[in-house]
Amino acid sequence: MKKVAKRLLITAPFGYSVKNLLYSSFWSAPELESFEKIYILTPLVDAFRKVLEEDQALFGKVEVLEWQPQSMRKVQTIAWEIRKQRHLQRIGSVTQRTKNWVQRNEQPLYYKIKQVLMGLAGLLPGSLLDRCILQGWDMPLPKGLGITHWLSLAPTFEQELPVAAYMRREVPQVVATAFVHSWDNVTSKGFFIFPFQRYAVWGDSQLEEMKRAVGKKAEIVAVGMPQYDSWPPHGKQEAAGDPYVLYTTGHPATIPNEPALVANVRQLLPKTTELLVRLHPNDEAERYQHIAGLTVLEPGKRTAAVYDRWEPTSDDVLSYARLLRGATAVLNVASTVTLDAIRAGGVPICIAFDATDTPAWRSVARFYRYHHYAILLGYGLEKLVARDPSQLRDILEAVHQEANRSKLTVELAALFCHYDAMSDGNAGKRLATWTLR
Repeated sequence: MKKVAKRLLITAPFGYSVKNLLYSSFWSAPELESFEKIYILTPLVDAFRKVLEEDQALFGKVEVLEWQPQSMRKVQTIAWEIRKQRHLQRIGSVTQRTKNWVQRNEQPLYYKIKQVLMGLAGLLPGSLLDRCILQGWDMPLPKGLGITHWLSLAPTFEQELPVAAYMRREVPQVVATAFVHSWDNVTSKGFFIFPFQRYAVWGDSQLEEMKRAVGKKAEIVAVGMPQYDSWPPHGKQEAAGDPYVLYTTGHPATIPNEPALVANVRQLLPKTTELLVRLHPNDEAERYQHIAGLTVLEPGKRTAAVYDRWEPTSDDVLSYARLLRGATAVLNVASTVTLDAIRAGGVPICIAFDATDTPAWRSVARFYRYHHYAILLGYGLEKLVARDPSQLRDILEAVHQEANRSKLTVELAALFCHYDAMSDGNAGKRLATWTLR
């Protein structure tokens, strides 16, 4: 029998896809040697080419294809929303219940109408909704590529739908792996439109959640966090510099009043304390120009080619790790930056109060009710959540004391094991082994 040539497709639609895979150990996995071709579908063509061409043996197999973004039509959007809501209700998503609570208070009439329509939509079979979602896309890839394996880096996002439609039509027998690259992508972002055979997650904290989402019989493995493969070893000391507090901002659509919160933090800190504000890729420095006594830092290379507006270079990734490690404290509002800070050996402080009077359903405190963050608090992070300005001041004072800081660092390292128990720089290799076996 003629041996079938193995060909891999990797779909990388976001700037975060670069951070999560491109600078990882994935590309040094021996399993790649048995593949004749590796296709990478991404809007960030130059980023992948620049890095992978350094390995000539590997780059000879690689073909980077440009991703052409597509928008959903009205019927697709409706069907997608129905399927997503149905999925989140089935897995008992606390995150979605919290979002419904917000909408019920802000737009009560709209919420009631939506609930009625969603109830009626529940009578529609899932197969019909799937057909509505998957039909009408322009095919993102040419026919005849001979793809045998597919690694999706955003399997619960609508950006992957054209690829799912292509696979169902052209390569229904593809060996497909879904890598859930963030801690909230199962509880809030969407659902798996393609029947993936394999699922890869960060760590034990996601395993049970994934079993609820796709079934206990699904093949699920924890590979660790490839985005940290290129970082210095966990907790490695850097040369000490001038002390500073780091504040990392969130998406402006999620935290529209963050400038007021940053100004509030600046007032709480001693005037002699340097405050650095690192922007979210979708945030803008102009929003903070009126605040005295802080330094605003860009997140790295930006681009309009992807919705998250980020094309991080290797230097951007490493300088970010050093920035986290050198901070006295890393302040954020319910962000994955918390995990970044812990992995770097720093101490995160989570802000759960508002700078102005805000209804409970609009307060940033609501984010800590989300499923993925509630789990993190349950692991012991609650002591680093500031629910009012005076508590933030107390936590900062405690963190400044070396004895407290040393104890916290040990506790946080244990907490981090729930997300990546190995932290050995080989998460990318494990993902490759799981995908390509």
